[in-house]
Amino acid sequence: MPATDLVLKWKQMGRGGEVEVMMTLTLKDGALTVKQTQNGMDTTGTGVKKP
Repeated sequence: MPATDLVLKWKQMGRGGEVEVMMTLTLKDGALTVKQTQNGMDTTGTGVKKP
């Protein structure tokens, strides 16, 4: 995988109609950071591989 972010974009149906979702995956120093943006609100998380 290149050293850039992987960006996924899709649309899904929500209570108020169709919603655009964008998810950005960043791999750095063995950790994966995930950022999801939906309706202008960001959710983030980080994961590491167990030894």
